[in-house]
Amino acid sequence: MNEAAMLEHLKKSIPDLEKSPNKTDGYDCKSEATGRYMELKSRNIHYDELMMEEKKYNYLISEASKLGMKPQYICWTPSGMYLFDLSTSHNSYVWVDKWLPKSTQFGSKEKITKSVTFLHIKNARKI
Repeated sequence: MNEAAMLEHLKKSIPDLEKSPNKTDGYDCKSEATGRYMELKSRNIHYDELMMEEKKYNYLISEASKLGMKPQYICWTPSGMYLFDLSTSHNSYVWVDKWLPKSTQFGSKEKITKSVTFLHIKNARKI
């Protein structure tokens, strides 16, 4: 399931869900009715721990706070869709530097160091 399909799936339970206007926005969708500000990720392989970039996390926390919304990270794997509530303490996340592709979306082969954390699915709500 790609991110567009995830959005359509989520719209079944969140009818006012609206996609971000630009591909390069720091979030994927939001719902005024439910107060959710979301990033969607699709993984072709299931992992019990799902990676999230610190830069993305900081953006979601900051922007959701400005809008009075709940920051959420939703990942799909072949084992299901997992919702992480990011409003928990930043101190509970362990950030590590990894050598990763600059962007996976735009086919870039360039690599850079990114600060990331791994979110365990046991801390998510399966949706």
